[in-house]
Amino acid sequence: MIKIAGTTVSPSSINGQWPSGSIGRNIIDIMATSEVVYDYDSLDLLQFELKLRTNIIVASKDLAQSGVKFAGFSDSRCNSDYWYFKANEFGLKGFQLKHGVKPSTAITDFITNGSKYAFECATAMVIVYYKAVLDTLPEETFNKLFAGIYLNGWNRDEDLGFTSDKRVDYFPGDYRYFKNTDVNPRTPEWQGENVIDLGDGTYYGHGIGIQTADQMIASLNGYRKPGARRSAYLMDMAGYPDFKYLAMHELYAAEREVQDYQVGWWHDTKYGVVVFSKIQGSFLYQLNPISSPLFLFKSNVTM
Repeated sequence: MIKIAGTTVSPSSINGQWPSGSIGRNIIDIMATSEVVYDYDSLDLLQFELKLRTNIIVASKDLAQSGVKFAGFSDSRCNSDYWYFKANEFGLKGFQLKHGVKPSTAITDFITNGSKYAFECATAMVIVYYKAVLDTLPEETFNKLFAGIYLNGWNRDEDLGFTSDKRVDYFPGDYRYFKNTDVNPRTPEWQGENVIDLGDGTYYGHGIGIQTADQMIASLNGYRKPGARRSAYLMDMAGYPDFKYLAMHELYAAEREVQDYQVGWWHDTKYGVVVFSKIQGSFLYQLNPISSPLFLFKSNVTM
């Protein structure tokens, strides 16, 4: 079931922007027929999620065809025009964005100059999400949010707001994981495969490519220890970014970029929403989408 601002809506009232067979239509149909209530403060927030999920799939396919290679942490490589290859506090090497380089330029380079890169599958997932967010948000907004990108496994900027949990429904664009419990200790890198659900029965996993679930499992089973009887399997969990938080940065980007205001964002813990706030002169204005997209709370502040 889908609710917009507390009111149940039919798929027909949303489907017009998403043609039959599209990722967006697929997601709407799953939500509408589910026992779970998918509640959005506004139609814009739902449309943002559909757009971002679609871009996650596009980014996955683009990275799969970019020429990037699979490598362990120690053998990773990057384009030195945009990234430093340096170790973190645990001694694991990763890619640090160079000073003066736009995050949007560096992330796009994984697609346009893929042959210059090699990394493991977790890093690939983070790159996919960065590229999808870049293709969804205004470029300037992306560059402000993710100014200090460091890529190393699942290391990611907190503004992605990534969450993973068990769900009733799974959607195109979800992060999923195939676990290989009886992996051969000589090939620990194949203890599992991080993947993106592409929404058509296939998954993208860096190092394996785009395959069906059965093909993914067969590939991982080839790396089990001798005598193993337990098959690899798709875990009952999914990961996804904070769609609502990221949407606020798109919906109110114009407001946030007005130089005459001091602008901030904070989480309303009571309602679990992101509140937009700005200071002009001696007044604090707060925009809370749980109340109304047009509601502004005004109060005196001491500057």
